[in-house]
Amino acid sequence: MNPSAYLALSFIRNLADFSALTFIISASFANHPGLDSTHVTLLHLAVGFAISGLVNPVRKNQKDLLVASFASLLSLGFLLYSCLTGHIPDPIFFGFSVGLGRVFWNNALLPAAKNNKIIAIWTDNACLLLNTFIFAGCLFTTTLFPLTPEEPIFPINYLCMAQALSLICTIVFFMIGKFPEQSYEPANYKIYQSSWRDDFTPLIFRSLVQGVFLSLLYLTLTGADDFALIPPIFQNLKNLSFIILGGIIGIIGFYIVNHPLRTIGSAPWGMFVTSVCLIAVSFHPSNMLIVLTIGALGVTNTIACCHRACRPENLQPSISSTLLFNSGPWILAIVFGCFFHLIKLTPLHAGMIVFIGGIIMAWVTLRAFLEQLLSIALIIPYRISTHGPGIEKIPDRGPVIVIANHASYLDPFLIGKVVSRRIIPMMTSVFYDLPVIHWLMSKVVKAIRVEAATFRREAPELNDAIEALKRGESLLIFPEARLRKKEDQLLFPFGQGIWHILTQLPETPIVPIWLEGAWGSYASYFKGPPFANKKMDFFKEIKIVVGNPIIIPKETLTEHRLTRKYLQDAVLANRTIIGLKDTYAIPNDEIKKD
Repeated sequence: MNPSAYLALSFIRNLADFSALTFIISASFANHPGLDSTHVTLLHLAVGFAISGLVNPVRKNQKDLLVASFASLLSLGFLLYSCLTGHIPDPIFFGFSVGLGRVFWNNALLPAAKNNKIIAIWTDNACLLLNTFIFAGCLFTTTLFPLTPEEPIFPINYLCMAQALSLICTIVFFMIGKFPEQSYEPANYKIYQSSWRDDFTPLIFRSLVQGVFLSLLYLTLTGADDFALIPPIFQNLKNLSFIILGGIIGIIGFYIVNHPLRTIGSAPWGMFVTSVCLIAVSFHPSNMLIVLTIGALGVTNTIACCHRACRPENLQPSISSTLLFNSGPWILAIVFGCFFHLIKLTPLHAGMIVFIGGIIMAWVTLRAFLEQLLSIALIIPYRISTHGPGIEKIPDRGPVIVIANHASYLDPFLIGKVVSRRIIPMMTSVFYDLPVIHWLMSKVVKAIRVEAATFRREAPELNDAIEALKRGESLLIFPEARLRKKEDQLLFPFGQGIWHILTQLPETPIVPIWLEGAWGSYASYFKGPPFANKKMDFFKEIKIVVGNPIIIPKETLTEHRLTRKYLQDAVLANRTIIGLKDTYAIPNDEIKKD
């Protein structure tokens, strides 16, 4: 099944669900039969969403589409009952049905993309952009066309039709779609289980951020305290267009910094922008439109970054992680919403809370935060493209060794932009021991220090590397142990260090990478020492070729020369993927001299 079909159906489902939610909220303004007040309606909807998250199974497969269809059927039944009786049941039921549908529909994205995570990511990103338009349009409808007790609830007829269309399309999608089977347990999951750093820190921040923003939306819709100044802005289509534009810019900014691990590092910037706008609302209400437009940029960017850092297919397959993913934001939204309403929170105080939250997030996710800044700085100098089949096959969990040719000082950062794992580099002491870099490498990056000496009797860094792999980390190693310095020398002979590591852990997957274009960059020895008397790079093309993960054959590991030759050939073979010759400029016999 083409992912474009999933995207089209996502638009139909979200439009049907968001429109119905808009109707219920709008009806609560007029106290329609069955609805007490907007405060109670929003609370019950949030409770329904939170309960729906408890139903989600850990395992995800094609059958999730059946549950999504059942959820659409429940939503249709809720709306039909309201249409026939003129009485709206407790919104908790509709919150449950919509939440259940969204949970299981999201789970079906990876099977719909034929288990291709790259396609799934871009499809999900497009859904985020569509949701920006849908949410803004529904918010506009809610504020511009509030229902009154005297008016019949005629829109519900169209809502029933939309929900019925969503139900039919989902069933058809299930019946005609061909979804490959796949185990959703990451490699070595049972051996290398969840860690707070990799699995739960992004989840916790995602829940906290979404919980705070949902609670602020609750205060806005209910007109609590100073937040009552905001809704009238949305009643003008021109104003709404500017605010939507701000949200789109925020999403586009998210696309630029999109990375499985580092995206969470951009969320603090979105929170800082949002906090400044909330504070500005208090002091400059006359500039409300400008402030809300910029605020929409910060909000959408923050939510998108937190959303991208936690996708269902990347979650640790455990009850705790799935419950936190699906129910956590809604539970916190209820807690924060009630608390903020109780203390009569103002936009000024909300801005201070969001700003402090941004500082905390930046500190806790410091490596992702700093790497994201560096990643943005590399956008203009380099045009980086990824090639090869290996990028999709890097194990999600467990020990991995990434090896590559070493053509410039920027190589670790270039590789980090495309590899989905958090890598631990082995770094020469020449740079590791520099004052500021030493703190970053030892405390933040956790790099392994390699003594810069030509001949040594001991190599403690090899033991450090072995221990890191035993913990399930991923290492970045440049086996040449030196930078390329000659035009006609593609690759130096590999050192013995990689062989010593593999003899201790022979089953460790190795991901070979070839960097094309790094040689000739500002940070290479091309036409002189790096960074010396050279022009800065500007949109220089860099091709990163990632080969399939390999396991060294046992017979090859018996002799270090065979192992080194095997790995050299694996790295050089990636050149053929981009149309270059598999050429080894220096005779392989030189390995025998070592």
